[in-house]
Amino acid sequence: MEIRMPLLISIALIAIMLVVSAWGWTVLPLDVAMAVHWDPRGTPDGFADKGIGLFALPALAAVFTILCALLPEFEPRRANLAASRELYFVGWLGTVTVLAAVHLIVILNAAGLPVDVPAITLLLVAGLLIVLANFLAKSRSTFFMGLRLPWALSSELAWERSNRVAAYLYMLTGLAAISVLFLVGAGDGYTILFAGLVLSTIAAAVVSFVTWRREGKDGDHKPS
Repeated sequence: MEIRMPLLISIALIAIMLVVSAWGWTVLPLDVAMAVHWDPRGTPDGFADKGIGLFALPALAAVFTILCALLPEFEPRRANLAASRELYFVGWLGTVTVLAAVHLIVILNAAGLPVDVPAITLLLVAGLLIVLANFLAKSRSTFFMGLRLPWALSSELAWERSNRVAAYLYMLTGLAAISVLFLVGAGDGYTILFAGLVLSTIAAAVVSFVTWRREGKDGDHKPS
């Protein structure tokens, strides 16, 4: 599977992050304590020194990019990964893009600009979840993406049904989190996001297991 284009885009995004870091190094005091974590009310409650604050996220993006670039070499079901390449590429580039955007707003916040980091981060993450859900519903079974439960990995029918359910519920979770963000605030939006992810995954896991059991009882269960 050809990964050159997403790899180049990912490298470009990391390069932009490093440029932003270099700018931040010139404008922030040497002894600055950069806010890197916020409580549900939007109050900073975690801080890092200048070096970590400016380079931790670019380093994380670089490690994530390396892992994504190597993943096709370790995926046992390469044909299915190729068939699900839209989910793979969107997950890869979407995650690096979110990291780059968060990196920028964290540095802008440290530089004294009025940026609501928790709210923007929630909007980005929930938005990415909605986009990923659209492609998850059409994915094929792989060992590195989707709802990778034993039952789903041994049955394409269980995979298809459970990941469609997960995709639908994840999309609703993302939309609900964004709605609550604008109507109430980021704190409650994060609660909806995390609770929705957990409950959606549990529901999809139940669908996966039930489908697998029924398929086996009908005598059509074929491990893949």
